[in-house]
Amino acid sequence: MERPVRTRCVRWLLAGVGVLGCLATASCSTSNDLAAPQTVAAPAPAVSGPPAHWIAPLPSKAVAAPVDLPPTITGRDLLTVTVGGLGAIQIEAADREGEIVGFAGVDLPPEARFRGRSLEFRPEEPGEWEAVIRAVDEAGQLAEHTVVLRARHRATDALYGLGDSVAAGHGLQYRDYVGGDDCWRDEKHAYSRLVHGQLVDQGRLPVDAEYALVACSSFGTDDLLEDRVNGPAGRHTQIDQVVAANPTVVTLTVGANDLGFLNPESLVEDGGGVDLAAVAERLSELQSQLDETLTRMVLETDSLIVVTTYHNPVADDPYGIDGCGGECFREAVGAGVQALNSVITSVVADQPDDRVAVADVAPLFEGHGAKNGLGPDALRTSDLPFVGGLVGDVLDASLAFCARGRPSHDSWVSTVDCIHPTQRGAEAYAEAVLVVLIP
Repeated sequence: MERPVRTRCVRWLLAGVGVLGCLATASCSTSNDLAAPQTVAAPAPAVSGPPAHWIAPLPSKAVAAPVDLPPTITGRDLLTVTVGGLGAIQIEAADREGEIVGFAGVDLPPEARFRGRSLEFRPEEPGEWEAVIRAVDEAGQLAEHTVVLRARHRATDALYGLGDSVAAGHGLQYRDYVGGDDCWRDEKHAYSRLVHGQLVDQGRLPVDAEYALVACSSFGTDDLLEDRVNGPAGRHTQIDQVVAANPTVVTLTVGANDLGFLNPESLVEDGGGVDLAAVAERLSELQSQLDETLTRMVLETDSLIVVTTYHNPVADDPYGIDGCGGECFREAVGAGVQALNSVITSVVADQPDDRVAVADVAPLFEGHGAKNGLGPDALRTSDLPFVGGLVGDVLDASLAFCARGRPSHDSWVSTVDCIHPTQRGAEAYAEAVLVVLIP
């Protein structure tokens, strides 16, 4: 009689891992009493570490830790105050998880301080500063907000003319030549006066708008910041005059004296041609000083500033200087004027274009250079009694720019000194400025 079939299964419990496995190591076969006995394989020895069928446990669900967000600051980012007056803005701050526990200012000017959540500013001098405001919440989180603090003198409906002899109207009235004015100003005929008149006529300035000519002959760019002149504010530098008035418009012509127009020998090498090293050195200084001048006016006034380039005064066939006359001198002066105008234009381009613009005069003067000077050439030397002592620096330089012949073209350059604009030349300067102000 056959015995029932039995299935033999050996199960192993894998200790330490919590996972049940089944190893069918014995053959689950049929047998009877007469069958040969079945051999059961011994279990495999334990192996350290996880077995080949290890199943990693599922990770527990991560719970995000609460995030403490920094506070937020809102409010105005510009505060403009009249010098001597008081201005204030409210600083609004909020924090989603807690409370604002304090405010602090970074690099505040001495005249600014916090009163509660109000930033107060009482400036004693014009200028512009950036104040960084910090808000701190109860968790120590910070937020920052930048406010521009701007101080100005009270604005004036006016046009101020700044610069050197070209801006002053040098030689437009003959009393200049007998010592009528140390700065050689002509307040009736200078190009800035012509600009002022046109702006008033076209309603761009009110009819009672002030006009002030503070330009002064022989001034270089550094003189604008250092040398005092008479003006509406008393005796102050040209820039201080403008800052005190805060006029609507400022015109500026400066740089020719930096380059050395009154000493043309310094522009030319002994063998002829431009002294490039000397020109480069002078233009580098001009660039730095002009940038400082314009930056200060931008930061301390609300004025619209128009800077002119220069005309080339030299005749087509000039006397020139020893060793460099005629074409040599004409090319040297032309290269110098072009380099000067390039520096002026580049400096203006680095300023805010809504505050500073350039008026390019040079193209208008093409074909209108100097003629031969008025009267004998001997009159234009510092050896001339009386007059030579007054204006010798100009007269000694002037002959070099004058024509050796008497060309028939229409000159816009003075026949007295062969350098400065005539009245028609001043009108050309005004035209260039008005193109910028009234496009």
